[in-house]
Amino acid sequence: MELYIAFGVFIATMLATIATGHSMIIALLVGLVAFLAVGRKRGFALKSMMLMSRDTLKDALLVVKVMLIIGALTAVWRVSGTIIIFVYYGMKIIMPPIFLLVTFLLFWMYTTKILHLKLKNFRIGFGVQPWGILLAVLLPACVVGAYLMAGTAEINAVPVSEMVLIISASALTALKAGVLEEMLFRGFWMTLLENRWNRAVAVLAPSFLFSLAHLPSMEQFTLAGVLLLVLSGTLVGIMFSLTTYRGNTIGNSV
Repeated sequence: MELYIAFGVFIATMLATIATGHSMIIALLVGLVAFLAVGRKRGFALKSMMLMSRDTLKDALLVVKVMLIIGALTAVWRVSGTIIIFVYYGMKIIMPPIFLLVTFLLFWMYTTKILHLKLKNFRIGFGVQPWGILLAVLLPACVVGAYLMAGTAEINAVPVSEMVLIISASALTALKAGVLEEMLFRGFWMTLLENRWNRAVAVLAPSFLFSLAHLPSMEQFTLAGVLLLVLSGTLVGIMFSLTTYRGNTIGNSV
């Protein structure tokens, strides 16, 4: 129980530092103290824990060196305009359908050639049950209804051609995000965590990470906004996870 409390303290401090704009070093120090306290309660000597931390830090320094090299290389690319060129021409070449197909092929190659498994072992399939279709219709309808109750409806007249273009682009973007996110969070991560620990961890951990993955979409970071996004994102992730378990495929959650 105390380990879960330490994790909770660390995560809460991390979210607070992000929301308030303070350094992440504060969260790391708080997490270090919390986990050291857990170790002391479980009978580990402070000296032995510090030695274990030192050994782990030595291993982590290799990752830090690699990240520093990547950071320096990225900085040079940014100054020279290389990244802008990549993005500009990349957006012209990699359209959403192509990006979706390439990413799916990479997932398939990693699963079959490296893990020597099949995609269905990770519940990656696109079969949809009738209740999944009903859920896909009711959820957006509830969201639209909530917005209409909270504010006023406004209709803007646009040409039919522009409306078709907007709907098509929105559908492709939503499909790309939905398929890729579900393959990663509800496909790979959920299955791997379930095999390593249990179903509860497999549902909660990816759902929490799913909420954190949407933090960059916030226009302004506030403590209340971050907490609301994390809470709502985690609950939505849990719903998607349970949907995947019930249908034994990510198709319903997509």
